[in-house]
Amino acid sequence: MALPLSCLVIDDEPLACQLLERFIGRVDSLCWLSSCSNAVDALSLIRQHRPNLLFLDIEMPEVNGLELLSSLPTNRPQVILTTAFPDYALDGFEYDVTDYLLKPIRFDRFLRAIHKVHGRSELISSGSGAGNLDQTALVENLPPPDSTLWLKVNKQQIRLPLSEIVFLESMKDYTHFTLEGQSLRVHQPLSAIEALLGEEFLRINRSFIVRCSAITAIKANAVELITKHQLPIGITYRELVRDRLRQYISAP
Repeated sequence: MALPLSCLVIDDEPLACQLLERFIGRVDSLCWLSSCSNAVDALSLIRQHRPNLLFLDIEMPEVNGLELLSSLPTNRPQVILTTAFPDYALDGFEYDVTDYLLKPIRFDRFLRAIHKVHGRSELISSGSGAGNLDQTALVENLPPPDSTLWLKVNKQQIRLPLSEIVFLESMKDYTHFTLEGQSLRVHQPLSAIEALLGEEFLRINRSFIVRCSAITAIKANAVELITKHQLPIGITYRELVRDRLRQYISAP
């Protein structure tokens, strides 16, 4: 049987640390090592204990979580970001974090993140080591995400298959879902919902996330969807969009 994954919690909020420590204690495949409230102590603990997994808050005094991430070597532990600010989600994934948990953290969402951690750990152990592992293969071989979303719409919970979503649009505190044949609006920001979507979905600008398989054409600065919508590709997103869509649509 594989040894439990050792975990370090880094958060300047004591209650947040206690919650994560309790969650870790409920999972047999995890082992809590320590908790700390700042990046300086975190670096010392990482060097001392060499944990397998970091639960890392972003908003911390002096040195924030993303700055701490940038200072770690390439063979660093896996990282799950924890924050109350959903706008950091995209920044976090640029650092190749394993997952992103939005506070207040639910235990079921915590378990989904741990499922991803184990999938990545198994892939690394079966290869030649984290330092030589191809990052594209790493993403493609993660366990599949949930195939549905549970959303609160008109005072009721509905189950929405991800395969029915064509694209999502940010409307401040709301997200507008365009489906094949209908649409709906949810009182939840797009950045929070993004953390629940799988690799099939791609952000093309600050306001839109599209399902890759719903794209029928790529134009100079836009994508066309099966619903005939044409959505603009943001300037800072163009290279990412082009690279990601190569696996779905042949380049024109």
